[in-house]
Amino acid sequence: MKLLLALVLSAAGIAAAGSNELLDDTLDISVGQYRYVSFRVQPAQTDSAVIRGSIRANPDTTALEVMLFHVDDFIRWRNLAADTDTLYYSRTASGNLSIPVSSCGDYYLVLSNRGNMTPVSVAARFTLFFEGSGVEYDSLKIALDIALLLMAVSAIIVLVVRAFGVMKRKR
Repeated sequence: MKLLLALVLSAAGIAAAGSNELLDDTLDISVGQYRYVSFRVQPAQTDSAVIRGSIRANPDTTALEVMLFHVDDFIRWRNLAADTDTLYYSRTASGNLSIPVSSCGDYYLVLSNRGNMTPVSVAARFTLFFEGSGVEYDSLKIALDIALLLMAVSAIIVLVVRAFGVMKRKR
């Protein structure tokens, strides 16, 4: 019985982890070109955040660059600037990848065929995994929702009071 309880509690701890699918597609990348997926990591998603995924290139002799950038560094990289900070870099044709994500912000995950002389078709699947629910509450949105609700309730009360006033006068 204690073993069963321990297993249930550990499964509940594992179930508290969240994930967001970033990419699950086959991409055709021409010579010297790249494809990217942009995504946002919220503060509630930064605990043990990691991108796990796999790529499979065809032809399988063509190694692709897999890179992770913050938004500003992606723009510099895209414009071929020299001072680009790459958060992750790997060159591979096929395999599984695990890319750590250390902070919140806007990111770009890039699959680049810039260093090859042949076009490539890539089956790619990447998912952002993190601990916790990843739910981010926006206090401004909640405050606006409450204000809208209060205005609606006030309008209903005013209409009901006026309706009773009109009914009372008709008697």
